[in-house]
Amino acid sequence: MVAEDYLKGLLREKIEELDLSQNRLGREGSIAIGKNFSWDKLTILNLDNNKIGIEGGCLIGSNTTWVNLQLLNLKSNLIGDQGTVALSKSKTWTNLQDLCLCNNSIPIAGAAALAKINLGGNKLGDRGAIELSKNTVWMNLRELNLESNSIGDEGASELSQNTC
Repeated sequence: MVAEDYLKGLLREKIEELDLSQNRLGREGSIAIGKNFSWDKLTILNLDNNKIGIEGGCLIGSNTTWVNLQLLNLKSNLIGDQGTVALSKSKTWTNLQDLCLCNNSIPIAGAAALAKINLGGNKLGDRGAIELSKNTVWMNLRELNLESNSIGDEGASELSQNTC
């Protein structure tokens, strides 16, 4: 109850950087964060390892208040494909430069136009690499981390030929 009360108070604050990593926020905490409308100055949000899940990923992806967000860390939250798609469709985060989605069990991922994307440890395989290679909006992409994704010759070939 103390943590819940603290989070409710925090949701009303005007903050720029917030690190809530490894707090077991779960579904309820991620819903509260996703529905937050007061963090209009937020530039960094670290939610690493909080068991957010698919629904939490979708709600966070639908937030329209965080117009200044530059870094979003959702590492190890099991947001899956649906959460990733919701995140990639955000039109609010035009300043987002760094999105960490590693270790989220994402078989095929979609993502927004970013400078740096970390999709390490997501079991993308060749099929996921081929889908990523079709992306045409990553004009600012400078770094793409695909480590530990079981990408073979076919996926690597497609990435080398078609990635922006």
